[in-house]
This record gives sequence, C-alpha cells and structure tokens, in this order.
Amino acid sequence: MKFSVADILKVQKVEMATPLDLTRGRFYVKKAYDSENKLLNYSLAVKELITYYMARKISLISPSINIILPNESDYEEAYIVSEDLNNYGKFQTMEQLGLAREESSSLYEIWFFLEKKFASIKNKEEILELFRDIIKMYLLDIFLGNWDRLHRNWGIIFTPEKMFVAIIDNENILTDFVPNISIEFAGTKYFDTRKKLAARENNLNYYNLRRDIIKDNLKTFLKTSSYEAYQIFKEMYDVLTPEYFINLLDYIEKEEKLYTLNGIKDVKIIDKDELINCYRQNYALITDIGKELSNGRK
Repeated sequence: MKFSVADILKVQKVEMATPLDLTRGRFYVKKAYDSENKLLNYSLAVKELITYYMARKISLISPSINIILPNESDYEEAYIVSEDLNNYGKFQTMEQLGLAREESSSLYEIWFFLEKKFASIKNKEEILELFRDIIKMYLLDIFLGNWDRLHRNWGIIFTPEKMFVAIIDNENILTDFVPNISIEFAGTKYFDTRKKLAARENNLNYYNLRRDIIKDNLKTFLKTSSYEAYQIFKEMYDVLTPEYFINLLDYIEKEEKLYTLNGIKDVKIIDKDELINCYRQNYALITDIGKELSNGRK
C-alpha cells in the first residue's frame, strides 16, 4: 500500500496546504474544500487528477496526484496528496519570484516580467521555451475553464540544465467562472473580481458570462498571436478532444486508486456526466471561435 494507516491518520490533521513527511517521502497535502457544496470536496480532488493527466498530455509539468478518502463513503472529507515538485529541482511560484498578485494577469505582463527577471540569461531560447509552456498553461485553462490560475498556483522549476513551467492547485476546473490569465495588455484587467461579485449578486447566468469573456479573450489571442503560438493552439485542439476527455475519465476510473482506512479502492467519478457535458461545451465554444477565424489564419 502506498500510504499506511499511520499516513492517513496524519493526513487527516491537515487543513491548509502543507508539506508533510509520509512513509514514502515528502508530499504536499491539502484538504479538498468546496465552500458551497461539501459533497463536491471529493470531486475537487478528482479534478486535480484530471488536470495532471491533461497537462502531461501536452508536456506541461503538474505534480502527480493521490487521493486519500479516509472513509470511503464520506465524500466530504477528501485530501489531495501531491508530489513535491522540488524533487525535480528548486520550485518557486511566480508570486515568490516577485510577480505581484494584484498585478493584471496578462500574457503581455508575464512576458515583460520574465524578460526583466532573467535579463542576465544569455540564451534567450530558455525564456522562449518558458513562454511556450505559459501559452500551453493559458490555453489549457481555457479548455478546462480553470478560473483560479493565480500567481501562487504556477511557477518555475530551476535545474542546473534549464527551467520548466509547472502548474499546481488545479482543482477549480470545469466550473462557471473564467480564467485569471488573459491576453490583455499591461494596465488593463480583463476580468475584474467586482464583475464576478456583481454577477453573483444579480443572479446573472454564470455560464453565459464565462462564454462571453472566454470568447473575446481567446479570439484576441488567436488574432494577435505569432504563427508558433497559433500552432500550439492547433496542436492542443487536435489532441484535447471531447473523445480524449471521455476516454481519460474512463482510464482514471479503471487505473487510478484512492486510499482509505479500509484499504485501496477504485476512483469513482461521481459527477462524470456533468464534467463531460461542461467539457463538451467548452470545446464547442473553442471550435466556434476557430471556425470564425479560420479564413484569416491557417
């Protein structure tokens, strides 16, 4: 068994994300928590697992995930156990590197920040490689509807040979909110927290709001991006199809395990149909945008 009973009892004491030394090494552990529906806590842990596989599919680093469900019938108490990214090198979030949370989260500002931060690096291809991965991250968040890509939820792994982008805390996917990172220029905030609060207060249709903002955001990206960036989008579009997504969920239920006080159990995706429907909607939206712009770019 990967995690002992003693490990599970130790994990149960965790509330906020914290490094924890378990029998098989150091992990980062956090309790899955949905403020509106505690029955979805377990679903958040499964979403972390889904994002790990999809990131790996496009060669983007995300920590491998294990799910601990102490009582297999209690979906309210679920824990996300992530591998320590420091196993690959030194991992620092963008917030730790100095990209302030209150700054506008645009691809342009991130690019300017990286150029300034790593101005002493002679091999500029290293910076370009980082930005290729940032584009993958940005697009993956659109495919998955991840609204929580704060600067503490992604960062860079430093090794003697090179640097790698890595994404963490990926449970807020396939929801009715919009991505944090946008295509807007510096000085403008594409999605404002006040707008999200106003939508909640006025009972606006979250999904329509998300569709409109993602549509404008992705359309601007596809219109203004370089040929190479556009090719990254096309490759991801061809790979991350709804058929792939459905097969991935089937694979997770067949191959992945969760750890309980009563032993190892199969992962069950309790909101599978809902996740598939949401992903299909996202993909259809992306398809419509691609068709609309197809005459201008090949």
